[in-house]
Amino acid sequence: MSADRTALAPSGFDLIAVRIMEQRARRLAASAAVADHDTTYEILVFRAGAELYGLDLAFVAQVTKVGPLIQVPGAKPPFAGIFTLRGGIVSAFSLSQATGQAQKPITEHTRAIVCGTDIFRFALLADEVVQATSVQTGRLTPPESTAPLAGCTRGLTTTGIIVLDGDQLAKSGGPLFTGPDGPSTINRD
Repeated sequence: MSADRTALAPSGFDLIAVRIMEQRARRLAASAAVADHDTTYEILVFRAGAELYGLDLAFVAQVTKVGPLIQVPGAKPPFAGIFTLRGGIVSAFSLSQATGQAQKPITEHTRAIVCGTDIFRFALLADEVVQATSVQTGRLTPPESTAPLAGCTRGLTTTGIIVLDGDQLAKSGGPLFTGPDGPSTINRD
């Protein structure tokens, strides 16, 4: 029985090997964190109200002109209305209203940035689509915790673009579905 215990007890060499492996694992984890921290990706830059926003192009399904939105009785801002797209209904949201600003009237320049999947899609209203550009996550300034949309913002670029987190925007209970004045009557479920 004592022979079994000594066989299971690590030798001095085994302890050194374990420490080396732990150090390697920490270095690999740190380099992975740095690599993730410095990820570069493409964003679509657009204007909504007085702000410039960016959204990861991987989250953007398409950009389309906006016709008249169908108003939904009882729906609260930032829900702006619905429109049809390829036989489906898309909910449109106003980032301006989500941040407490007034929504500009829809013009021939207004675009809907359609996000999400075939199962669930929604659109962000843009007064103007500006460009596509690259951002590096390591160069974003973290959002202030009290800023509007802080929970769904990846950060701020040095040029003042508010980079949005598409996954957080789409979450049920997120700012698009609650708005500045409380829960919206529109639910994606």
